[in-house]
Amino acid sequence: MEISLLALYAVMLPVIILFCGLSIDVGLIELKKLQMQTAADAGAIGAELEWERGTSDQGVRGQADAALNGFTNGVDNVTVDVTGPPPGGDYNNRYDAQYVPITQTVNTIFMGALHGGKTTVSASAVSLMPPCGYMMNTAGISNAYGLNITNTMSVPSQGLYPRCPVYINHGLYLASSMNLDGYALNATGTAGQSSVNNSEWPPATYGALTVTDPLAAVTQPTASACNHTNFSASASVTLSPGTYCGSSSTPGMTLSGSSTTISFNPGLYVITGGLHATTAVSLSGAGVTLFFTKGSGVPYGKIIFDGDTHVNLSAPSVSSGGALAYILFFTDRNWVHTSAQDFQFNDAVYYGSGIWYVTGTGIQMTDGSSTWSPGYLDVVADSIYIDSSTLNLFSDFSAINTGNPFRTRAVLVQ
Repeated sequence: MEISLLALYAVMLPVIILFCGLSIDVGLIELKKLQMQTAADAGAIGAELEWERGTSDQGVRGQADAALNGFTNGVDNVTVDVTGPPPGGDYNNRYDAQYVPITQTVNTIFMGALHGGKTTVSASAVSLMPPCGYMMNTAGISNAYGLNITNTMSVPSQGLYPRCPVYINHGLYLASSMNLDGYALNATGTAGQSSVNNSEWPPATYGALTVTDPLAAVTQPTASACNHTNFSASASVTLSPGTYCGSSSTPGMTLSGSSTTISFNPGLYVITGGLHATTAVSLSGAGVTLFFTKGSGVPYGKIIFDGDTHVNLSAPSVSSGGALAYILFFTDRNWVHTSAQDFQFNDAVYYGSGIWYVTGTGIQMTDGSSTWSPGYLDVVADSIYIDSSTLNLFSDFSAINTGNPFRTRAVLVQ
């Protein structure tokens, strides 16, 4: 019996050692996978943030951030790819996704008999760029598409040019002659879809989740006692923050004059009864928020920039704007609209940086209007109508430490 036990022990000892060795190998491989996943996550986030800045260096940044976490492309049998949209899964071919897979061939101690002493470990991560445009279509405006782009001029540059994702809750209309460039659109459904120009790439995609107001938690300003009533300027002047009240028939602020420059000191401007800027007037200022509302019997009115007006206004930062940081135009959430688009750029040019927060009514851009931003231009609106104009949405948030102020969910999604 003693000999038999010794014989059994002699037979089982290599098996026990093999299983112990396999356990060690499996543990080392799982540790490697955890480390690799951290590097893939860092790479995907880095690539997305670089994309937000509007550069083409996503690959460089993604690989650099993976290297900071121990996995350098081309070193120790490591491969780090930054491929853009993933080839499969829930985010298959999503234009707004960054996919970072990492692989490494590693040596094993006890698994050599099965794998020739080597095995391949892999991990991957997917990040999504947060939107810079929300067409909410929730104000109950009849016959209003979330996005309506038409054209009466044969100008190739007319249309929407988002440099970041745009979400549309309901209704998309693109005339067949119009351009849809930059990144495509995410729409929750096909309601109102008509004559979409599929020659532009990538085309709009459908079936996205319904989006909600990303700035809903921001406290809305309130109107105080009037500092000015029916304010009008046709000569250059510097304005200070305060409440600019209109009347039942006159906007709270009327600005005009081809040689007129209206300079806005930093701060909050509350305007009742609307605003009209016209006749090639120039508006300039930094650290500014314009809040449009009603008060003292004065209705909301229209906000109109026309007559070759130039708007060079920029929103405040966190330090100067507090809760209103990054918001340039803010319309009262209880806005009672007089038309589908009460916020209008007609033959006007915008050069500023900030968010257009226009949830209670739509934005209209006509007669060759255009937007150009040195940093970011984001929109939250009920709807947008574009005719013979160009709306460029930009997402260069490099000047904002926290990145896109619309980031309401994690960048990492897979």
